Amino acid sequence: MKASKEVSVWACGYCGKFYYNKEQADFCHADRTCSKCGATIGKTDYYTACKSCRDKTRHEQLQGTINKAIKMTYAEYMAKCPEYPVIYGDEFFFDDYDCLLDRIREGDNKTPIIWGSKKVNVTLDAYDIVERYEEQVEIEDFSLDKQKIDEIKEFCSKWNEKHAQDVYYEDNSIFIVLEVSKWKIIIN
Repeated sequence: MKASKEVSVWACGYCGKFYYNKEQADFCHADRTCSKCGATIGKTDYYTACKSCRDKTRHEQLQGTINKAIKMTYAEYMAKCPEYPVIYGDEFFFDDYDCLLDRIREGDNKTPIIWGSKKVNVTLDAYDIVERYEEQVEIEDFSLDKQKIDEIKEFCSKWNEKHAQDVYYEDNSIFIVLEVSKWKIIIN
């Protein structure tokens, strides 16, 4: 048995968290500067960029996504994809333009971002089930035989006929431009 030894640790002077060396302890709650603009971030923020720079980056990324997207008015979108909702925030609007405008008026969003949607049919995937099952088995190079795989495929097929579900997700390739001039977003 080896003898015990004394270990020195350093504590952050702000929060008291322990570190193995002085540099880590000093850095824990040291005033940081923004990696983009050099502004002081403060002791409690662990980001490498200040809030202003992070907001600017998010805005630039959003603007880039909008610039790449197909632009449609609400009417054009409903004519092309009548059964698909538009998405504003976390809400889905199925062919109810007035309700969408009311929701936008209720919010404080100066430039509402409205996206199209895409439909995905959620089903059981027999091959995914087989693959995960074979990975979970502890035996090396284990694989199900063809008969068992066929049984799983048959079960999934019957289950999918009864229980498959269509769900809608935000589609950032379609940007909805409101016809209402007050909210029309100017796109570069």
